[in-house]
Amino acid sequence: MASAGGVAVDARWRAERPLRIVVIHHRREEPRDGSGHLIGDFCALWAADGHDIVHVRGPDRFVPGDVAVVHVDLSVVPRRYLALARQYPAAINAGIGDIRKRRVSEAARLPKPGAVVVKANLNHRGIPEIDRSGRIGSLRRRAARAILRRLAGVTGAYPVYPSLASVPAILRRHPAFVVEPFIPERHGDGFVLRQSYFLGDRDISWLVPAQGPFIHASRDEDDIEIPTPPEIRAARRALGLDYGKIDYVEHEGRPVILDVAKTIGDRGSTPATVARLAPGIAAYAAARGALAPPPAVTDFPCASLPPLEMPKEAPKRPLRPVVR
Repeated sequence: MASAGGVAVDARWRAERPLRIVVIHHRREEPRDGSGHLIGDFCALWAADGHDIVHVRGPDRFVPGDVAVVHVDLSVVPRRYLALARQYPAAINAGIGDIRKRRVSEAARLPKPGAVVVKANLNHRGIPEIDRSGRIGSLRRRAARAILRRLAGVTGAYPVYPSLASVPAILRRHPAFVVEPFIPERHGDGFVLRQSYFLGDRDISWLVPAQGPFIHASRDEDDIEIPTPPEIRAARRALGLDYGKIDYVEHEGRPVILDVAKTIGDRGSTPATVARLAPGIAAYAAARGALAPPPAVTDFPCASLPPLEMPKEAPKRPLRPVVR
């Protein structure tokens, strides 16, 4: 039985036959095998379970397979990558192409009567876009990126302001930024962030403790497994998130989504997460017909067949002599 970090994977959820899983990356993605992201751990586990893993870079090459996984580390996935994925019998994350915070953050739509926090509209402060752009953007865009990096500083913390009125105008108006109410969730003397991970029909959620209000990674041994709220499950279905992670906090008695990721980093994720979710790809493929067997041939018992009748031989005509 395959395992993830020593955690056994439930064999009852394995595919009936090996799958060919095609992982689609950005053309400038490095490294090429998905390592550095959680997908690399999934691929290692799937390969150990007998599945064939193929990594494809760019949207121009179709490799036959059973399941495609769109793993393009950009906030907005170019349509050509999604179109490539939709050519497969089953395509994970082919229905979600935009995870910018203005679209996915529930916190950004809340009232802002008190302290606020300024974040990048792009996931991971827009750094993947910078790394994969391959060209120099406009002066305004370059300036916004410089501000993002300056705001992040060494710690990566977001700037917090006492009120919306105290936020510099460039941060309030520029589309590269989003302003949210500052609503960290307190837990004892520290803070917590809630994270739900998904793959196919499976999910697992964790309460991640920290000393400060901004949590970018966790220590596995400190995470506490919690039930996945139905609101978060409904949100991921509405987003079309087949594989990924949702960060949220409990605020005024309900979960409030802060961020959505569809290319999960490998920091702070426990082996239990991979072991719990990995079999979800087989169920996902089966539900979409990717594992459909060839049409069955009906076998009839011999006793139920009518007797075989041989054709009667035609009567022989007498031969006539040949006159030359």
